[in-house]
Formats: sequence, structure tokens, C-alpha cells
Amino acid sequence: MSEMREILLDQTQRLLADTCSPTALAALAVGDWSAAIWAAFDEAGLPYALVDPDVAGSGADLEDAMALVRLCARHAAPLPVGDTILANWLWCRAGGEPLQAPGALAADARGIVLSEESGGYRLEGAIEDVSWASLSEILLVVSMPDGPQFVLVPGSFGTINPDCNLAGERRDNVRFDNVALAPDRVRPMLSDFGPGVLEEFGALARCAQMVGAMEAALELSIEYVNTRNQFGRPLAKFQAVQNQVAVSVSQVAAAAAALDAAVEAPSLQFRLAVAAAKVCIGEAAGTVAAIAHQVHGAMGFSAEYSLQRHTRSLWSWRDEFGSEALWRRRLGHHVLRAECGLWAALTDMPGRTIQ
Repeated sequence: MSEMREILLDQTQRLLADTCSPTALAALAVGDWSAAIWAAFDEAGLPYALVDPDVAGSGADLEDAMALVRLCARHAAPLPVGDTILANWLWCRAGGEPLQAPGALAADARGIVLSEESGGYRLEGAIEDVSWASLSEILLVVSMPDGPQFVLVPGSFGTINPDCNLAGERRDNVRFDNVALAPDRVRPMLSDFGPGVLEEFGALARCAQMVGAMEAALELSIEYVNTRNQFGRPLAKFQAVQNQVAVSVSQVAAAAAALDAAVEAPSLQFRLAVAAAKVCIGEAAGTVAAIAHQVHGAMGFSAEYSLQRHTRSLWSWRDEFGSEALWRRRLGHHVLRAECGLWAALTDMPGRTIQ
């Protein structure tokens, strides 16, 4: 672990312990935004972890940032930490200023039309499943005649149809009707990013979040089976329970390895590695959540117990920024089109983009 990551995670661990206690989280209703928790995170500079220190960022690398996102998910922090870190990084790399609000990544902007006019731009169209739209700065990629453009637009500029995912996090639908944007709200996308950049990095963030939530569910399961007695002995003494917990341990380990491979992948192999990670981690999330509830019984579903908070997040996040089925198809297409042959495509991961 690098010194930067150790400092960042230690700082975040203490912050999470102070702000995201079970009591504090239980006080939040479905779809509620915790301004106090966000203010503490913002004051600590966590949303700017990937931003260059010259523009008030921490200068962390992607591995550090995903470790931070993973830790926040392990503590069930009810905030779009990963989305904001990535939106800040991508926007600042394009020459923009750091966001002054939470960030949201709108991976599917096919329903958006951007037109240039004297003194700025006009935005028209609709996007779906935007994280905390009324509070967020939404980052889009829109095709223009001179190439893909990053567009940063406040969600409050649109008409918002509020909704929530299964975890109780806001996922709103937003309609923009002839919205005027200043010239500095549109910036050319860097050439080292492809048109699917928001989907790729959004999927990576969800992978990190799922690994953190799985670690929390596994930890709760191990604690429960060691303390809960049945027929005069702890549940952990029963071989069937031991086997289930062992399966969970192996699934979490495989998911963590897939996340590490995606985070460390060279740029030419990044999208392929993210696809593999999203499939592997999504499948593991289903298995770990099911086993956690099986070993807990009815206790795991109670609102007062924190397991359900993690498993509802797992069931929600595995479908965001592309389901396993979507990423499986893309992996399959890549292998079928590979000129190097099946085995090399599976083992060497040659630097080709996937559609």
C-alpha cells in the first residue's frame, strides 16, 4: 500500500466512524440526502481525491481512489462518493474547474441534443437514473461535429421526476427543455478517452462499491454465525454453515482480484478488464447476498440490522452502468472478433477496444 493510500484510507476510516454510524444511517429515510455527512466529506477533500494538487486536489491515483470508494461502501456511506470523484477528475482533466456540488455520471446521453449558438450552447432532451439529480452537477458526453464533448449541467436546470433504486438512493429522470449553457460548460473530451468513458468508469466505481458491500456482508455473517447459538452450539460449528461461509469468502476474494485487475489494467486493455470485473463482481454479489441472508435467517431482513442495507445496495449496483448480461455480450463480441485467436484473446487481453 502506498503512503498516499494509507493516509487517505486512515483519514476516511475515522471520518466514516464519526459520520456513518448505524444510528445515523437508520435515521435517514428512503431517498433522503444527508447534508451533514456530505459537508464532512467535502471539507476533508474526498470528492477531489483524483484532482491534481495544483487545483486543490489530493493527486491520488485511480487505485487510491477506488480503495476509498470501496471503504465508503463497506461503511454504507449514503453518498455518491465514487461518481463525484470521477466526475471531478474527468472534468478537470478536460480543463474545467472542480465541481462545487456532488457529481453524477450520465452514461447514456443518446436522448440529449446539444446545439451551439452565439455566446454559448442549448441543451435539449432527457436522461434517466441520475444520482441525486436535484443536487448534482451531471457530466455527459455528447457527440458534436468536431468530436465528443464533455458537458457539465446542473440537474436543477431540468425537470426532475424523482425515483430511487432498491437501496433507497435517488436515481432520478431528468428532462432538459431548451436549457442555455455558458461556453465553459462544454469542453472537448480528451483523445485518450473513448465515447464510452462514463460507462466504463461508472462501472468501475460500482465494482469497487460492490466489493466493499460484500466485505461488510461477509463480516456480519461471520460475526453472526460465531455468536448465534442453535441446538446448544454456535452456528459456525455446523458443517453446512461453514461450507456456505467458505463459498462467500472465495467469492469476495475473486471479486477483489477482479477489481484489482481492472484498476491496474493498461489503458488499451482497460475497458475489457472493466467488462470482466463487472461480470465477475456482479455474479459474486448475488451469491454473497444470498448466503448472507441464508445464514442470518429473518434477522438479516430486519430494518434495525445493517445487513439489509448492504445487500439492497448489491442488488441495485450490479445493474447500474451495465448489467452482467450487457458486459458478457461485449466480452463475447471481443473474443469472436479477435484476430489473434481464442486462447490469446482470453489470456493475453490484447489492446483492442470492445463495442
